[in-house]
Amino acid sequence: MEDNMNSASKVMELLGLGPLQMSLKLAIELKLFEIINSSSGPHQSNLSASQIASHLPTSNTTTTSTSLDRILSLLASHSILTTTIDEKGERFYGLTPISTHFVPDQYGVSLGPLFMFYHDKVLMESWSYLKDRVLEGSVPFNMAHGMEIFDYMASDERFRRVFNEGLYNHSVHVMGDLLDMYKGFQEGVVGVVVDVGGGTGASMKMLVSKYPQIKGINFDLPHVIADAPPYPGKSILPARVKHVSGDMFKGVPNGDIMFMKFILHSFDDEHCVAILKNCWNALPRHGKLLIAEYVLPSTNISEFPDDASRLAFTLDAMMLVYRAGGKERTLVEYEELGKRAGFHGMKAFPCSLGIMAMELQKE
Repeated sequence: MEDNMNSASKVMELLGLGPLQMSLKLAIELKLFEIINSSSGPHQSNLSASQIASHLPTSNTTTTSTSLDRILSLLASHSILTTTIDEKGERFYGLTPISTHFVPDQYGVSLGPLFMFYHDKVLMESWSYLKDRVLEGSVPFNMAHGMEIFDYMASDERFRRVFNEGLYNHSVHVMGDLLDMYKGFQEGVVGVVVDVGGGTGASMKMLVSKYPQIKGINFDLPHVIADAPPYPGKSILPARVKHVSGDMFKGVPNGDIMFMKFILHSFDDEHCVAILKNCWNALPRHGKLLIAEYVLPSTNISEFPDDASRLAFTLDAMMLVYRAGGKERTLVEYEELGKRAGFHGMKAFPCSLGIMAMELQKE
């Protein structure tokens, strides 16, 4: 009986995930966590719903604060916020370790923009066609919008900004950990590093800031590079990051290290091998390839109930909806892709957020 009640309770919890996600999206959109973080007063950075409402662009603070209190209570019930009640029965809300990730850090970034991208209306509309993917093999995103996702981004400036902002913030988080963990950028002679599919160049900016002797090339599609800001060098030195537009299926710029972050999971095996072969051709004899991806567990799923594995399976489902051949892979599968392109000697380095950095050698 107790097991049945516990399982039923879990079902009800799953039913509430949608409202929780939309409430969290609202909190990020209205910058509620930033408002709480910037406050000070007798409640030690805790604010009531009415105090938070006073910072919002509304003339009806009474109605707004009532609605906010209900949303904030939901977030507090999932440990996204703390809550205390004063002697008058009014609730005050504060940040937790979870919600601090939605407040810009010392680099000016947070996980908020990535959350907003994942829950943007353009992507959410695609999930209505998940059944068609399973039964017919149709790509849900293509069915919802009449074109594949990268073509859509080129045509929708708003969605492209949401995408770029989300990936920029995520890149800064990931690169900070990767640069602390991975020492390959300081081994041997490394003159040029090419970020293949590097977006607007956030990763390259961080790399050359830590290793100023390296020249960075940020390589991506023309409509992506069009939104990339300049990253000038110090004083009279030239820019240390050069933006180059092109098509990675046709070729990539030459460099000593090829770097790819969250690129291969968007493509099927054949397209991945094509990209990797172009990277192999662009490297010198002793060049290296560094891949950063979320990695699926290679053994029984029930043995991996951890957050990293759940996130990898979640992203795999997202690839199922958004891309024709996109999927997450195991370490063994990534190593096999590398071998097919001519690489060997994989070394894997775990990073934060369940990400794995994989180094492969040309020779």
